[in-house]
Amino acid sequence: MLLQPTRYEAPKDAEAVPPPAEGADQSVQGTIHTLGPLDIAIVYDGGQSVQCMNKYFICRISRYFASAFDGNFKEAGTRVIYLRHDFPWGVYAMLDFLKNGTYWMYPRLKEQYPHFTMLDLHVHCYILADKYDILALADYSATNYLRMAAEILSLDWSCDDPDYYDASEDVPFVEYLADDMCAAAEVSRFLNSIALLWGNTPGYDDLRTSMLQLLSACFIKLMRLKSFQYLLMFLDDFIDDMVMVLSKDDIEVTLLPIETGEGISWTFRD
Repeated sequence: MLLQPTRYEAPKDAEAVPPPAEGADQSVQGTIHTLGPLDIAIVYDGGQSVQCMNKYFICRISRYFASAFDGNFKEAGTRVIYLRHDFPWGVYAMLDFLKNGTYWMYPRLKEQYPHFTMLDLHVHCYILADKYDILALADYSATNYLRMAAEILSLDWSCDDPDYYDASEDVPFVEYLADDMCAAAEVSRFLNSIALLWGNTPGYDDLRTSMLQLLSACFIKLMRLKSFQYLLMFLDDFIDDMVMVLSKDDIEVTLLPIETGEGISWTFRD
C-alpha cells in the first residue's frame, strides 16, 4: 500500500482569522489600550490584526521578543510590537503554535488561497521561527515538513503528464485542482514548497541540508520531471547545492546549452 501524505485539517471549532473589516484599526487600538498588566500586544498584517500574549511567556521562548520587551527599545515601554513584512497567515500560525503547541490548515486560509498547502505553511512558520528566534517552532515546522516530504517522495509517480503542458509555452509547473490528491499533484505542490524554502533561507540553513539528503536519494526519479529540472536551472543556489550533495554519490550534474535552450546533463562518475 502506498503511503499517503498526512493531512492537517483544523478542528471544527478552530479559530479562523477574520478578514480586515472597516474599523479594524480602531479594534487594534482598543485592544492595545486595554492590555492587562502582564500582557503585550503583537500587531501584524499591516496593522489590521493583533493578538495579546503573556510577556514573560513569550520572552522566555523567544530571544527576539525578550530583547524587544526587556531591552532598551520603545517596545519595553509601550508593550506593543509591530511585525512587518511577514505573511499574515504565517504569523497567525506562529502565534497559534505559541498558545496551543500546533497550527492547522485554517479554513479561511484555504478559502483565501485555494492552492496553499500544509507544506507551504510549514515553510512559512520555519522562516518566521528563524526571524523571531523561536527554536521550538523551528524544530516543529522542520520536523513535520521533512516527514511530509519523505511521504510524498515515496509515492508512485513517474513523470509529468504531457497533456497538462502547452508545447508553445514554457510552463514548468502544473496547477492541479486543489482537491486533486494524485501522486503527480502531490509532488508538484512539494516542488513549489521547495522554491519557497530556497527563496527565503540562507545557504547554510539546516532544513535545506536535510532536504538535500532526501532529494539526492530520489534524484534520478525526480529528473523525469520538467518542474524539477526547471528548479535546477532557475532557482538560485539550488543546482549548486544539489551538485555538492550528489558529488558525494559520484553523480556529476552539469547545466549546459542544447539546441532548444538550456538543459541538465547528469552522469555517474567512473
